[in-house]
Amino acid sequence: MSELSLIGETVRFAKFPARIVEVLASTQTVKLYLAKDPENRTVLIKYLSLPQNELSFRRELNAYKKIGSHPKIVTQFDYLEESNLWGAFLLEYCSGGDLKTFMNEDEITEQQVITILRDIAMALNHIHQKKVTHRALRPECIFITTDFKFKLGDFSSAISEEEMSGLYGAALSDDIEAHTKGEYRAPEQLDLTPGYPLGTQVDMWGLGCLIYELLFHQSAFTSGNQLDQLRGKYRTPNKQIGGWWRALLARLFEVNPRERATSQEILQMIQDNTVTKPLYAEGQETPKGSTSLSSFFMKSSNSWVKAITSDGDAPPDSQFLNKLIGKAWNKPFKISKFFKALMQRPVEKTTVALKCLLVLHKYMFGGPKQIFTQEIGPNQFLDTLQHTWASPTKAKKDKFANEYFRGLIGHYSNVLKEKSKLHLETRTCGNWTENDTLDIPAIESLLTYWYKLIQVSNTLFMGVDELSKLRSSVAALLLEEQERLDSLIWQGIRTLQPGNQVNEITSKYYQHQQWTASLITSFRQRHSIVTINQIPNTNEPDPDKTLIFDAKKQRRQTQLHPLPTKERSFEIEISHTADTKVTNGDDPNTPASKSATLSNDTSPIYIEENLNKMSITSPDIPRTIAEEDSPPHKPIQNNMLEKAPKKSLWENLQDSPWLIKPDELVPEEEIGVGSSCIVYKGLYRHTPVAIKVMKKSNIEGAMENEFNRELTTLMRMRHPNLVLFMGACIENQLCIVTEFCAGGSLFRLLYENREVKLSWKQRIKIAKDVAQGMAFLHSSNPPIIYRDLKSLNLLLSEPVTTQNDHISVKIADFGIAKFVSDEHMTGQMGTCHWMAPEVLGSQPYTLAADVYSFGIVLWEILARETPYRGINPVVIPYKVLQLGERPDINKIPPTTPIELRDLITQCWAQDPESRPTFSSILQALNSISI
Repeated sequence: MSELSLIGETVRFAKFPARIVEVLASTQTVKLYLAKDPENRTVLIKYLSLPQNELSFRRELNAYKKIGSHPKIVTQFDYLEESNLWGAFLLEYCSGGDLKTFMNEDEITEQQVITILRDIAMALNHIHQKKVTHRALRPECIFITTDFKFKLGDFSSAISEEEMSGLYGAALSDDIEAHTKGEYRAPEQLDLTPGYPLGTQVDMWGLGCLIYELLFHQSAFTSGNQLDQLRGKYRTPNKQIGGWWRALLARLFEVNPRERATSQEILQMIQDNTVTKPLYAEGQETPKGSTSLSSFFMKSSNSWVKAITSDGDAPPDSQFLNKLIGKAWNKPFKISKFFKALMQRPVEKTTVALKCLLVLHKYMFGGPKQIFTQEIGPNQFLDTLQHTWASPTKAKKDKFANEYFRGLIGHYSNVLKEKSKLHLETRTCGNWTENDTLDIPAIESLLTYWYKLIQVSNTLFMGVDELSKLRSSVAALLLEEQERLDSLIWQGIRTLQPGNQVNEITSKYYQHQQWTASLITSFRQRHSIVTINQIPNTNEPDPDKTLIFDAKKQRRQTQLHPLPTKERSFEIEISHTADTKVTNGDDPNTPASKSATLSNDTSPIYIEENLNKMSITSPDIPRTIAEEDSPPHKPIQNNMLEKAPKKSLWENLQDSPWLIKPDELVPEEEIGVGSSCIVYKGLYRHTPVAIKVMKKSNIEGAMENEFNRELTTLMRMRHPNLVLFMGACIENQLCIVTEFCAGGSLFRLLYENREVKLSWKQRIKIAKDVAQGMAFLHSSNPPIIYRDLKSLNLLLSEPVTTQNDHISVKIADFGIAKFVSDEHMTGQMGTCHWMAPEVLGSQPYTLAADVYSFGIVLWEILARETPYRGINPVVIPYKVLQLGERPDINKIPPTTPIELRDLITQCWAQDPESRPTFSSILQALNSISI
């Protein structure tokens, strides 16, 4: 075919010739022609220039070969290909045009939307059975016939399961970028996490985007806000719709593709509601005479509730549960029937009680607001269950009738009561959407509730094997709720006016976020068969959201980690027995009373023994949040030349000048919170110091290792660019005392004090100070690998407020530093934004990993932007490992010396062997003239 007009010419396809009569559309590489077949019927010829469209042509051809013909799919009659120069498809012509054009010209009714939904769901059901994914479910890819039927077409982006399985890494990411549209992408296409399968379910997400657009004449998501897509939070609708539609969208916008509605489920939903509900207002009775497939099997909520709360370890059947949730949206006046059915279940049985709580939780989480306003609702059922479990009589032959499950059921039921109360107060749906603006008291209540979710989640991870499948389902839902709360609370915080109270709330928010991330790590290790929504797995706050507050104006108490002020001493009662428990009430931020005893032993034996003493009337559980290093994701090889045992280290400290007595320390104010410690500004013999207090008093495992590592490093290393170690306290609580750096962290200077302009001399000085400190560590005998180099761990001796101020940078926090031998280390240590590829991949790594982190820090100093800003932290490891991405080098000033620019790229080279040493880095920095 030539580029000239072909009108009047005949294209001789093998099946039948077609005479071109009109040009429908034309671009440089794709043209659409109307043509006539021998019987004068109109057909369509799609012409493609192959050098530019080779992959699209092959995919459309292969897709049609696999799927064949179907009444809801545009028919392909034949194709031609000429010497890899051009290709052409002979296709069915749909005279009604495409859906996009129709939407722009005519108003679409809800009944028409249902017709479109049904026709396209039938098409998807067919192609998915053939293991083909369309990937471009947009209005312009749907075509309308003369008799107003809708057909799926344009398979140029379609991909088979076989081809998809052969794509990975950069090739997969590039393919998604080239063949899908950003605002239509499913979460698993945005975040290529191995836990989420990438397949036909992306079309169901696309179907949700299509239906939303048809209903509201706007896109469900905006291309600039991928976070909402990752969380399944579509834009607030611009008009009211019925509950059936909301239930449909909730099923299609399910974040986890394994839980997302299939085409078969959508067709069943349509059949169950054909004739009736989509066109009727909420609360209105459905006209008599309607029938559905479900009426042949189960006709009542009672039957469905009974089916999903039967005795056994298997989780509730999602099909029946989704029917109940759909009915709640569709017919709110029947919600009370669900609760009446639930109250009839034999909750004296452990498995039935736990299943009922899980079903109730999912019903509340997925249902409408009316669930919380019924006369017979969540609280009535929960009161009945708690009364049953408070009585001494229990079901006979209940092999799970032990104190562990008694405590778990008691705490879980209390949490659901609190959930019901909060939804009424905040006027939110059960999944924490459709909320009004949150004020400070509301946010504080939500944080308290979040903490209770953390407590129950922690209970589920204890060392028992019974009912593991059911418990893992409960854990997955609890963690998903925490993720939704995370989003809601953060949005609320962003609307508040800055101030001390907001700073306190922000600090609590980050602490809760860290605890939840730790629980998710534990969940993945214990229950790999269950997939939950992805939450950034890091013990650091997201740098993009960090709000650093003025510690001089703050003086916060925390019951987990009490430290005295000037008026108090270090006399804190610590019990080392396994039967102690916290008894100070529900509020996680209420200071412990003097009579309370604390134990943070996280061993399964301790937790189980404590839980055995709990009852439904004492809802608190020990606050035992798993640390990231306990246990580590992978065992660290024994590669320390010297690894002093606890007794040796502590015995040496007892008789050394480094030992500090508790009464010599005067804490003044809290200045920082980490995953394993709290740092206070204070005085030691009238000298300003920083006091790092380990969060655990009964040190075991990971905390012992961190304390020993940091002491071992600090006691041996003295350098002007390392924070000065002044001593340690081992009585009552473990503390490390260092010099106080009044300038705060480099992170704060770069991001919170942007009004401070840094000169090139100051920037080079920062880089030199860090490099000098790292060169000293690496040249030690044996060498020390720092493993957590980042701007958050670099401190300024004095405040920097002008371009003329002197700068002195010191490396702090040696909690995960290690002495190394010639052997390599493995295991993820540090923060993903600064981690080297080999560390992210849990591959062997050496001192060169610190050099990579220095390259990121050097980029920070120049760009004054957080690394990978705007990217979900969950995605960063994939982008660094598989795509070789780095922070945008073009973000640094154009006046940057070329030597400095080159040094950054050398430091963050993918190959560790290609990175310079810190000795070479210092030479390069010293050679730069400013």
